[in-house]
Amino acid sequence: MINYSKEVDQLVGKNIKAARLAASLSQQDLGCELNVTYKQISRYENGTNRISAGALYVLAQKLKKSVNFFFK
Repeated sequence: MINYSKEVDQLVGKNIKAARLAASLSQQDLGCELNVTYKQISRYENGTNRISAGALYVLAQKLKKSVNFFFK
């Protein structure tokens, strides 16, 4: 069985990083916005940890992106 969830986690993470950089935010800045550490932001961006739907929604609001953006 193919593990698509890991691929999706990596895609979402790549797009989180792209949106963060476009907004000129550090991992520390974004972590403060989400009330998580910069290490956790790094794990999201690398696809190591999966971001929850609620956190993704808040992140999308902070970065002025639609939730769909992170899945493209």
